[in-house]
Amino acid sequence: MNNNKLRNRMFPREENDSSFEIYVSELIEMKRIEGPAVTGIAKQIVTKGVESLSEPQIKTFIEFGLIRGNYVEFCDRCAEEIPWSEMFFALDDEYCSYCRHLIEKDD
Repeated sequence: MNNNKLRNRMFPREENDSSFEIYVSELIEMKRIEGPAVTGIAKQIVTKGVESLSEPQIKTFIEFGLIRGNYVEFCDRCAEEIPWSEMFFALDDEYCSYCRHLIEKDD
């Protein structure tokens, strides 16, 4: 996994895109963020946006808040990039919503 690519994904691509902040709030709510430093960074992302983070905070959050069990880069079935809006569900099965739908439909 390329940390620079992940860093770039954290920043909104469109002006009103808050999907990453929403995802981080879901991680906090479901208690998937551990440690006081990472929890503080996560809360800052939710309240002030990812743009408010320093480079060391970004690196810490990537390493300890995302890479360690809270990030799936690609769908295991179709190999498409998992969007932030689907990331929380992908943590369980590593599928995008479309592939998850197809698999559930087949059952």
